[in-house]
Amino acid sequence: LWHSLEHMGSPIKVLTEIRRILKDNGIVKIAVPNFDSWERKLTNENWFHLDIPRHVYHFSTATMRAILEKNGFTITNIMYAAPEYDFYSFCQSLLNTLPFSEKYLLYKKLQGQAKSSSVLVLNILYQVPFFIVFSLFSLLVVPLCWIFKQSGTIEVTATKNH
Repeated sequence: LWHSLEHMGSPIKVLTEIRRILKDNGIVKIAVPNFDSWERKLTNENWFHLDIPRHVYHFSTATMRAILEKNGFTITNIMYAAPEYDFYSFCQSLLNTLPFSEKYLLYKKLQGQAKSSSVLVLNILYQVPFFIVFSLFSLLVVPLCWIFKQSGTIEVTATKNH
């Protein structure tokens, strides 16, 4: 379940079904945004992974542990490092905090969703210097988040109990 459980209307039902179809000692791997991350605490409602209404649920390590154990799984590993997500989400979250700026602009532009206009060009010109600074800042901060288990992403491996 790679960045999908947070989109599902009933994570408990999904885990119940996964447990039903897994063989004994079967493995489930789950990656979700980390609601307890420093990134979320720093940027609050501007956190990239908040992503309401697409993200229906938000998880912390404690909530992941609770729902997995309640549904018959034992956690065997938790990782707090996802370079493919963490550097980008940290920068986009910080860009979202800028005053007088369109939120998620970089994300929309990368997705091809940003419509060209003079306002868009001005927003991009405004955000570029901040993006450079935030990118350099993220090279220092994101590895510290990994070390202190405060990454924007939690990756959990769990096995099905007998």
